[in-house]
Amino acid sequence: MGAEELKKRRKTHEKFVDRKRVELATPDFFTHAPVNEPRTAIASLEIGVEVHEGECLLVEARDGRLAAHRGNIVVATFKKPPADIISAISQGAGAAQGIVKRVYTLSRTAEVLFA
Repeated sequence: MGAEELKKRRKTHEKFVDRKRVELATPDFFTHAPVNEPRTAIASLEIGVEVHEGECLLVEARDGRLAAHRGNIVVATFKKPPADIISAISQGAGAAQGIVKRVYTLSRTAEVLFA
């Protein structure tokens, strides 16, 4: 290719690159990031305790761990809760409301939603 050929194609190439750059920056169905999506965490139920879907629990943060309470009774503990949930609860009042989203009876765990 000669220098003249490259000069001819330069404008169309720049237009192509600009179009593709705009295309990459434009969100579509697969690039949408969910916003304000509530977080959930899995809690292990204590022995002899049952919880039901939709039940509200008080979740407290102590020493980097989370525990779910029904009144004064600890009904569940979170083995490995996400760090952002721990920090959000700790930076707040040290407690948050958790709603039982799903109960897994075989594994004695529950999925708790933090709204």
